[in-house]
Amino acid sequence: VHIQLAGATCRGAGYEGLKSVAQYIEQKQGHLTRLDMAFDDRSGAVTVEQIEQAIEAGQCVTRSRDYRVEKGGRIGSLEKGKTVYLGTPQSKTQPCFYDKAAEQRSKGKEVEGPWFRAELRLMKERADTMAMYLRNLTFEMFREVAIGVLVAAVDFRNVQQDDESWVKANADQLGWWLQFTEGLKAVRLLVEKIKPSLKVVAEWFENTVAPTLAVLMGAKGYGQEFMSKMVVKGVERFTARHRQLIMASVPT
Repeated sequence: VHIQLAGATCRGAGYEGLKSVAQYIEQKQGHLTRLDMAFDDRSGAVTVEQIEQAIEAGQCVTRSRDYRVEKGGRIGSLEKGKTVYLGTPQSKTQPCFYDKAAEQRSKGKEVEGPWFRAELRLMKERADTMAMYLRNLTFEMFREVAIGVLVAAVDFRNVQQDDESWVKANADQLGWWLQFTEGLKAVRLLVEKIKPSLKVVAEWFENTVAPTLAVLMGAKGYGQEFMSKMVVKGVERFTARHRQLIMASVPT
């Protein structure tokens, strides 16, 4: 079962509601596959243009190698929005920055003053790891961790493009970014990689592959002979991970 909670649903549920959802997912041995966190500024201290200029000036400290800028709006509306993306859509951690006020106005909604938004989109195990904090922390504690994770993903510092890595690591943050992130330190998500066991593999095989296996066994031209060939081909394609699974099953 896959459930997607839209932004309006999340706002309606509030922090405690989302916390309950995350706890329920854990109880059912489920996982989060994506988690988006939004950070807003309504004071005008940060703009999308500042983000773009800082990236072009080499003042963006991030592991992402790519960035892109997209402009868009709605036909018939004078409001045009701009979004800056770091990384690619396939990235497990993807920051993006956009003018939320322009987006809302393009939809015909009234918005007073500036509204800048930074989003951090976490995928797969990174979303699941962040859900652990959501389940166990108060809102204020989670908020600090979330900002720290954003700073770990992308930082804007008083550096130049060709500065050494150690210079960038120790440089001061740009004033507007320091104000936006409230001077909070970076928090890296430590994702624990769980080693698969034969039991887990067998359960996956039973739940996922068994129906297809039954079809092939009963289909004309396949059957046992085809399965034997597949086993031989499978052995030829073994990796270190497959050999480790077999060795783990051998009694010592």
